[in-house]
Amino acid sequence: MFISIVFSCSSHSAKLQKTAESQLIEAAQAQYQTNYKIVYNPSKTNALCMQPLTDRKRKRSQYEQVSSFFIFDLQKGKVLYSESLGRGTVKWRSDTQVEIRLIPGIIKGGENMNDKNRIYIYDIISAKKYKRPILNNRD
Repeated sequence: MFISIVFSCSSHSAKLQKTAESQLIEAAQAQYQTNYKIVYNPSKTNALCMQPLTDRKRKRSQYEQVSSFFIFDLQKGKVLYSESLGRGTVKWRSDTQVEIRLIPGIIKGGENMNDKNRIYIYDIISAKKYKRPILNNRD
């Protein structure tokens, strides 16, 4: 009898996770049709769903370049934050923070690369986006 309780609890947990993942996929398909990539945070409680840039628009970079993204809470089954970048990179910095880098377009006279190089952090806990100071060029 104890064994059946353990199995029923674990299967219930698996069903909840499956439902959350199916909600994530539904949200991704509604937003991006078939052109999306999903990256989970380390604890797999949230997911980052990104729309990659086409090869034609992509510059050489070690990071996945995206035009838009959203953060999905797998426990609540809802989108926490979404943004359209035009061109940028997005990645998990920690379990609760996402780093957003905007890639500059054409730099006009009187501007320099540092004026256009914008890096932001979105914090899931505080539900706020804040500018990250650039400490060195290797960042």
